[in-house]
Amino acid sequence: MDGCESEKSPLEVTIKSVPAAPGTTHLKYCHNQTGVPALIATGEANAIFTWYDASGAVIDGSIPPSTSAVGSITYYVTQKIGVDGCESEKSPLEVTIKSVPAAPGTTHLKYCHNQTGVPALIATGEANAIFTWYDASGAVIDGSIPPSTSAVGSITYYVTQKIGVDGCESEKSPLEVTIKSVPAAPTATSATYCQNEVASVLTANGSNLIWYDLNGLLPQAPTPSTANAGVTEYYVTQVNTEGCEGPRTTISVTVKPTPPAPKASSVAYCQNEVASVLTANGSNLIWYDSNGLLPQAPTPSTANAGVTEYYVSQVNTEGCEGPRTTITVSVKPIQEKLVITASGPISFCVGGSVVLKSSNSSNYQWFKDNSIMIGEIEQTLIVAASGKYTVLSLNENGCKSVSSESTNVIVERIPARPTITAETPLEVCEGNTVQLSSSAPSGNIWYRNGVIIPGATNTTFNASLAGRYTLGVISAGGCVSQISDPIDVIINAPPKVPTISTQSSLVICKGSAALLVSSASSGNQWFKNGTVINGATSQNYLANAAGNYSVKTKNNSGCESLMSNSTSVSVEAFELSLTASKSIAEFGSKVELKTSSNLKYKVLNWSPANLFNDAGAINQIFEFKNEIVVKVNAISENGCPASATIKITLDKKRDLFIPNTFTPNGDGKNDVVKVLGTGIETIDWSIFSQWGELVYKSKERDAAWDGSFRGVMQPVGVYVYKCVVRFTDGEEMVKHGSINLLR
Repeated sequence: MDGCESEKSPLEVTIKSVPAAPGTTHLKYCHNQTGVPALIATGEANAIFTWYDASGAVIDGSIPPSTSAVGSITYYVTQKIGVDGCESEKSPLEVTIKSVPAAPGTTHLKYCHNQTGVPALIATGEANAIFTWYDASGAVIDGSIPPSTSAVGSITYYVTQKIGVDGCESEKSPLEVTIKSVPAAPTATSATYCQNEVASVLTANGSNLIWYDLNGLLPQAPTPSTANAGVTEYYVTQVNTEGCEGPRTTISVTVKPTPPAPKASSVAYCQNEVASVLTANGSNLIWYDSNGLLPQAPTPSTANAGVTEYYVSQVNTEGCEGPRTTITVSVKPIQEKLVITASGPISFCVGGSVVLKSSNSSNYQWFKDNSIMIGEIEQTLIVAASGKYTVLSLNENGCKSVSSESTNVIVERIPARPTITAETPLEVCEGNTVQLSSSAPSGNIWYRNGVIIPGATNTTFNASLAGRYTLGVISAGGCVSQISDPIDVIINAPPKVPTISTQSSLVICKGSAALLVSSASSGNQWFKNGTVINGATSQNYLANAAGNYSVKTKNNSGCESLMSNSTSVSVEAFELSLTASKSIAEFGSKVELKTSSNLKYKVLNWSPANLFNDAGAINQIFEFKNEIVVKVNAISENGCPASATIKITLDKKRDLFIPNTFTPNGDGKNDVVKVLGTGIETIDWSIFSQWGELVYKSKERDAAWDGSFRGVMQPVGVYVYKCVVRFTDGEEMVKHGSINLLR
């Protein structure tokens, strides 16, 4: 308190102006909106803004406000001019985060191709929602314009909603519009009917058909009316499985007019009268009876009395048949057929007659051979001429009766006297016949010795008995001719049947004969196996061949006996066979010979006889030396001879062999070289060294070289040889070769 005071220092106090609170605007954003700007305020030039949250804490105003929660948040802002300027009052800035509505509801829309009257796009959303429509590219479109149905396929649109003009826009909802294909028009054929014809239900080729007429939709396929002539059009479409209806097909139904009924008159006939074909005035007539359609204009039957109705219509140029006209055909009855009776036979000889009488009637008329008999109108008629006679009458209806059955009257002439002709000699042997022929073609009656021959009525007769033959002829009407002149037939007896005897055996050897003797001394004819032996007419016959022999004989009348019993002659076929155990044999080998036959036999001899000790032996064995032909002779038990031969040739096969290598080393194996073979009688063997020096020579049959020369074993090398071999059959062979001496 008692200190000294210093110099005064000046202190200037400046009172700075405080700027007005900055300007703000209420901000509104949608929930979770992105791209939100930083907080913003308006103030003085070069103002520095300071931002505060609701608690008064300073915040970074350059960071955009959060949109993660729906609601309102108030921020505050001040401004100062310069870094050391005074801070203004706080200005509030309200940020409102608005809720975003849900995406609107949509429904997949389906329309048919080129369908009209399609409504605008539609979606469901909040009350008072405002919808915004987009195409697939994201461009906004006018949702009040209906979608196009000009192309088949699917198009996806998108829609959002917001509540109020400044409301938040929702997520996009897709709305798929599918344009379905439509089926083709069904195929159908127009129909044509005649007026009043029964029509059929209209048909078309397609599925789920829909029918229309000029007035619109029909509940089902229509059955056209044919009451009036003209043309009516119907229409038909089909619906596919997508429910789309296709274009319409027009079906024209034409009803053609029918012609009037033709004009015709009814007719009447007598029963069985020949009727004419029915006629009518009209074109293209069609005929019917009570059973239905006829193939052509009918000819009425007049077989039965009564009334029959026929019907006729006509067809115009349109092919339509008009109403029917009835034609009545009346058939009037006639009297029953008359019956003719005859007073006697209606077949008689010339000069006779018969009375024909009709059954009771009136107004008779007789006919002969279908020709009217003038003046013959009585119930009876006397007939003396051949012909077919009938009768008829006329009743009160003016109708003739049916002609009676014809009565065939035959007036026979008396046949001419016949003659007999002999076609063969009148004298024959017993067992043969004489053929007699009549001059009459029919009605013949043959006689023998004046007595009718039963059953002999043919034009020819074969006489097998001797006698006098005559002939008469009777006509169909029983008229008999005069008897013919007689003719005599002679039958001669045959000779006795001959017998055959023999004085020799009936079994003969080939080349021999059996003597056959007939019991008849003359007139013989010999047969073999039933066949004539030409020239064999003697009492004796030598049979030199097997067969059945028989004989006939003929007497002086030329009559031949029956065939004798046959005598059988057989020829013994004795065949001898000779075989050898070998047909080609080696010198000195054994050959066995065997004989055989189909019969029992005995060997007589062999040749060459010097080879065989037992000449009667059936089989032989011998030593073969040279080519030979052996023959054996034998006789059967019936004495028939036979022989057989066989040729045996010499086997000249030479199996001469000299080894080309040997090893004379004293091991007991292959120490020598020898000449090997069969049928060798002698050898002349020379062996030479490679320099031509003779080192071995021998003529011994079993000679063997041991590889030494003058007691000295020869060196290993190739040695050549010459060997002359003589075989047991006398043939010689010269063989050259080489031998390898190895150790």
